[in-house]
Amino acid sequence: MLSEETKKKYYSAVPEKELRRYEEFLQTHTLKHLEWEGQSIRYYRCGQGPAILTFSGGHSGPQVSYDLLLGLEKNFTFLVVNVSGFKKKDDFNRGLQAVLQVEGIDRFSLFGQSFSGIYAQAFFRMNHKRVKAIALANTPAHKKIKNASLRLWIVRIFPFFLFKSLIIKKLSRYQTFEAEISPEVRDKMRFKKALFREAMTLEMTRRNILNVLQIIMEFYEENTPVQDEFKAWSGKTLILTSKDDPLFKDVDLLKEQLPRTEVQVFPSGYKHVWPLVFRDDFNSLLISFFGNAP
Repeated sequence: MLSEETKKKYYSAVPEKELRRYEEFLQTHTLKHLEWEGQSIRYYRCGQGPAILTFSGGHSGPQVSYDLLLGLEKNFTFLVVNVSGFKKKDDFNRGLQAVLQVEGIDRFSLFGQSFSGIYAQAFFRMNHKRVKAIALANTPAHKKIKNASLRLWIVRIFPFFLFKSLIIKKLSRYQTFEAEISPEVRDKMRFKKALFREAMTLEMTRRNILNVLQIIMEFYEENTPVQDEFKAWSGKTLILTSKDDPLFKDVDLLKEQLPRTEVQVFPSGYKHVWPLVFRDDFNSLLISFFGNAP
């Protein structure tokens, strides 16, 4: 349960129905901790059926995935793992392998939304033989970069309160649109913004940001993936997007980099938050896609 202080600080202006739904989730879903190589890996496991692995980290924690878990847990075993504690891509890979081993999961699908899609792509590249399918929503593609160490050094010395402010402003722009939405969706958006505000306050530390940037930079320093790299893979890829999403421009790159790709384009007008606006259709599509994975 949320404390009265937390409710007053973050959730005083949100609809009671949405707050109650989130509190019920917290009551019925236990946040697990795996002690691994001196760190505690936090994750949720819920549901039953074929396994899906997804991620949180950097600016938020695993609790922000509650709506997705509630929507899909009747059909799938869902793992959402916080990756903020991993300092290198190799740690990220081995730590996730440890979680999968503890949970007794061998074969699984991957899901990534927004920037967690980068983690999904990185893990897929290292473990695609175990992956049944991968779905990405509003996700950046791999882009080869240089001078990653210099970029991370700049982040280390840059005043963190300014860096954090820049990230929050960018995320806010992603969520700003003028299209009409129903009162129900408006209530969900108000609650989601409050949830992200709490999560960013608690999770968005310099250490966490540097850790996830290190993982991303190591992935981006690699040669760009090509479909031939996965020609023996028998799975399938789904890209979910909308034409006015800020990351729509990366869809063609993702199609070049990932094998057997299907693209589903949702209606425009809602920028980065269309999955919330079309939540039922979004969840139904994921259920159908993952349910038919080879």
